[in-house]
Parts: sequence; C-alpha cells; structure tokens
Amino acid sequence: MAKKRDLVGEILEKRKLLGRRKDPFSLVQKRCFALFLGFYHLEKLPKKEKELKDELKRYFAVGLVSCLEGYYRLIMKELIDHGPPYRDNAARLEDLKFDVSTIMRMQMQSVSVGEMISHLASLSSIEDINRHMSTLLGTDYFDALKPLGLWRDQTFGSFHPRAWQDLSDVFHDRHIACHELNPRMKWTFRRVTDQWRVVQHLIEANEKLIRNLGIRPEPKKGKETEDGNQETIEAEKA
Repeated sequence: MAKKRDLVGEILEKRKLLGRRKDPFSLVQKRCFALFLGFYHLEKLPKKEKELKDELKRYFAVGLVSCLEGYYRLIMKELIDHGPPYRDNAARLEDLKFDVSTIMRMQMQSVSVGEMISHLASLSSIEDINRHMSTLLGTDYFDALKPLGLWRDQTFGSFHPRAWQDLSDVFHDRHIACHELNPRMKWTFRRVTDQWRVVQHLIEANEKLIRNLGIRPEPKKGKETEDGNQETIEAEKA
C-alpha cells in the first residue's frame, strides 16, 4: 500500500525553503536571472567544450519550468487567500482532494486554504496554468495578458504573437530533457534565450495584471523601472 502523503508537512517544508523573502516576483526574478547568467557564460566557453555545452543546454527548460511552477503556485495562493471572488472561484478547480485529518492539521499549523490548493494543483503544462488561472480570475487568463504593456510600445501579445506555442515548447523540452535517454533534438542558444525571454515577459505581464486587480500595491519607485525589472532590461541587452 502506498504511503499517504503528508500534505501539511510538505507545505511547511516548502515554507522553510522559501525563507523570509516570500514575494513571488522577487523569488522568481532571482532564479530567472541566475539561469540567464549561467547560460550566457556557458555560451562563451570555447568550441572544444562543445560536448559539455550541448549537454548542459538541455537543462535550461528544466530550470524555466521550475520558475513557472513555483511562481504560479505562489500566485494562486495569493489570489485565493486574498478573498472573494478568487476564493469562491477556487471551489471550481478540479482534482483537488484532501481528507478531514488534513483539514484539522491545516488549522493547527496555520496552513491557509490558498497554500493547500496551490500545493495540490497540477501545473505540468501551459494549459494547466491557463486553466487554473482562468478559473480563479473568472475570465480567460491568456487573453487578459495580451494587451498588457511590457516596455516601450510593446504589449505581451504584440511582442510574443506565438507565446502559447513558445511556452508549450518550454514544457516539451523539459519533458524530453528529463525523460529521454538519447534525445534526438538540437538545443541551440537562440532557442533557450528565446524561451527565457517569453517566460520572463509572461511573469512581468502577470505582475501587471495582479497589480491592476488590486491584489498587490504598485512597487516603489527605483525598485522597478517603468519598463519592468532593471535586471531584465540589462539581460535583454546582453
């Protein structure tokens, strides 16, 4: 018989790993920028290191999916714990099961409804992310992102007309890298940096959406620029 999951224990352990700095945007930006720097320096290695470079490029999508999954779990928690209408809409999320003993432990350990639901939600594809966020928001999530400005005169939709396919490719590449012994596909630096860019811009567009909904206040001047996070802009120039 399979051992029963300790859902509350898993959530408490995750809290420890996040540390004191629990702001979703700050956490994901730190990881995304580290990924960019890592592969920027990997690209600079000499040609004689081709075998090493080809192997490590495969894992870029793994890191990006980790960023997306971790970030959207925090966003789902934030929305649900904010209250109506998002908390009410969460009742329509599918395949979320936990028993009475888990509910009792949630109260004793001060685990919120948002923490539990976001912990259980499947986020293994862009379809999963869009479905869950659409349910919580009560509108099509991806459509809500398209008109949001990124920088200059560009919106998320105009800058990334193929965003859905590009994000699907990130999850596909992650699956291949993790599960195929001899993957017959070529990862290029252009491919991985394009994937980094669409993930980064998806997160930035979502942050604008969250602030527009009044879930979180506008960032202080100087911490973020009008065109987005300063680290992102510098990375785009690199």
